[in-house]
Amino acid sequence: MDSKYTPISRRTISEKRIPELVRKVKETVLKKLETRSSVSLTTDLWSDRRLRSFLGVTAHVCSESKDFYAIESYLLECRRFTDTLLSEVENIIDSEGATDSGAMNVDSSSDSPPVKSPRLLSRYKAHKKRNSAQDSSVVTQISKYFDAINDSDTDNALFFWAKNHDRFQQLHKLALKVLSVPASSAPVERIFSRGGIIMRPHRACLGHRMLQTLIFLKCNQTLL
Repeated sequence: MDSKYTPISRRTISEKRIPELVRKVKETVLKKLETRSSVSLTTDLWSDRRLRSFLGVTAHVCSESKDFYAIESYLLECRRFTDTLLSEVENIIDSEGATDSGAMNVDSSSDSPPVKSPRLLSRYKAHKKRNSAQDSSVVTQISKYFDAINDSDTDNALFFWAKNHDRFQQLHKLALKVLSVPASSAPVERIFSRGGIIMRPHRACLGHRMLQTLIFLKCNQTLL
């Protein structure tokens, strides 16, 4: 070893380098999720050797490419919690911007004229009229889809839709939603199996903040 080399201190790693990596990974995950039309969220609970409870929230998406589709999973957050489960899940989702919310502006000024309310069934009739022309094409696509899967030489749904997404454009949107849902709990359980490896007996004094940070980086190491 070169005598001029100065090792990085533990304080520099824990207070500077690791937070930089966490920020970088979170930005990458959010950019990937913003480009996806459908995202599925799963949760899991785990207790470490010191009986501290941790909550993990994982996002699953169907990644599209020209010739192949793949299911990708990203850990959004691993967090110690002491509050109710529902409130913790909602806080994580809100902090990651994974909600699809709409906004309405209301002008409460007294000078504004009252808004005319539409008739009760007018919206329904307009929706029915707009979709009536699409019904026949959807039925036709469904019929052709069943014929295609019977004649297909593969049982891999990801390969089938990568090959036929232009052929069934309307069904393709629904397929992306369905394929983003994981078929098993393995991606979620894998989070805390890695946490158990990190939290070995000689690391039993590891603080919960550093532990959840290391789990987050380990599960998203492909983005580093």
